[in-house]
Amino acid sequence: MTDAEQALEDALEEGLPEATPLRDFDHLRQNCKSKLRALVISTPLQQKLFLDAVFGVQEERSRIIDAKDGKDLKNLLYSLCEFFNEEEAKFLKLMRRGIEATLDLHSLATLVNAAK
Repeated sequence: MTDAEQALEDALEEGLPEATPLRDFDHLRQNCKSKLRALVISTPLQQKLFLDAVFGVQEERSRIIDAKDGKDLKNLLYSLCEFFNEEEAKFLKLMRRGIEATLDLHSLATLVNAAK
């Protein structure tokens, strides 16, 4: 495992050419956070759902990082798509309620102003 320092990676490749280079979890987590920020998923609360899916146990799902092979990774990603679609549906439902409440308040304010 490395922290992405080129000199260290070069030395490992030279000394252990058959080894698979891996990043340590801290640096991998930081890389994930950087990518999430680039995708405008920037607050810790927003990032938690994604980071838990990769590194932590989210309910009873397996972690992406534990995928045994490409097929296992594909299955994990599909199951996460379903989970995130459900979460998005909950979020959209809350947003609609908020918008409807705002519109109701706006309508009420319009009626009050018209009555003046």
